[in-house]
Amino acid sequence: LSSSWKDNQDWEKKHKGFFYQTMSKRIAVGIDIGSYNARVATFDESLNHPVCAHNNDGHRTTRVVLDDATAAVDASNLERFLQEKLIELASNATHTKDLSIITSIPNDIPSDDAESKKWSDVLRKTGGVITEAAAVCLAYDLEEKARDNQRVLVIDGGASGLKVTILRGINGLWCLESTKKSQSVSGTSLVEPLAQSVAQQFETKHRFPRGEVWQSKKAR
Repeated sequence: LSSSWKDNQDWEKKHKGFFYQTMSKRIAVGIDIGSYNARVATFDESLNHPVCAHNNDGHRTTRVVLDDATAAVDASNLERFLQEKLIELASNATHTKDLSIITSIPNDIPSDDAESKKWSDVLRKTGGVITEAAAVCLAYDLEEKARDNQRVLVIDGGASGLKVTILRGINGLWCLESTKKSQSVSGTSLVEPLAQSVAQQFETKHRFPRGEVWQSKKAR
């Protein structure tokens, strides 16, 4: 480059179009993977916040379906699910393949477990890895408020279970102190009782015989 400031300005103006044509901006993508479902969010610069991507069915939640069968996410099918479903969904939503991806990893996978290493190896191929609890902290801007020995309770309700995580503030950072999972309190186990309750209220209000609405496949 020329030594004078004016020459540098002229050089930048001359080559400005070249930079705009050759340098593309990477789109930030966040992927939250559960046991049977996943969500993809892309950062919308015009709105200045993430937006959930909708799949072909118009839903924001994508079911783990491989070879026309629903499956639970594990290390053996994780890479395929990411490539065939989630990353493709992010590319379609942003109209580019130039993506910067970070994916959450369940808190209840032990850090020294072989399964955890397989998950991490797959996720690092596509981008960064973050725990679900840490993702919650980032979403709520908690990383700027961590005081020593302060604790935060993170409750994550999913289809297969309920995860409870305790984060503790140490030297200004949120650190994972403990995590527990209960499969007795899950989205699947809660949906049916709630739906039954709604059906019973509808039957009572409209004077239907008890159980008629709930037993109707069309109504369900």
